Amino acid sequence: MIFLSILWNNVLPLSIMIALGILLQRIFALDIRTLSKLNFYLFSPAVIFDLLYTTEISAGLIGQVLLFVTVFMLLQYGLLEAVIRLRGLRGGCARRCAAAYCSITAPITAFRSTSSLLPAIRLRSRFRWSL
Repeated sequence: MIFLSILWNNVLPLSIMIALGILLQRIFALDIRTLSKLNFYLFSPAVIFDLLYTTEISAGLIGQVLLFVTVFMLLQYGLLEAVIRLRGLRGGCARRCAAAYCSITAPITAFRSTSSLLPAIRLRSRFRWSL
């Protein structure tokens, strides 16, 4: 039963989209660069916005994620300071560049590290098909 659900809700829609893309490419000879830009700048943000808007997240989960990100950033900054001092680097550029890198990678790492919490998030999708 779960196999049919996965097939119906995941594999079939993806296969239909791939087949539709192949058919449109053969009929219209589409420009891949333009489609890639449309996908990156228009469709991907729209899907992410829709998922974020329709996702039910409890306050407890938000608190856990914010606590994790805060602790993670503080530990990462402490490690950064230790490495800079152990290597004998001067504060200026090395500290600013490393701090910028840490601030960019922290949300990504936080998302990956808290992925065990993601089953608690219930995603509602408009694209679910029923058997």
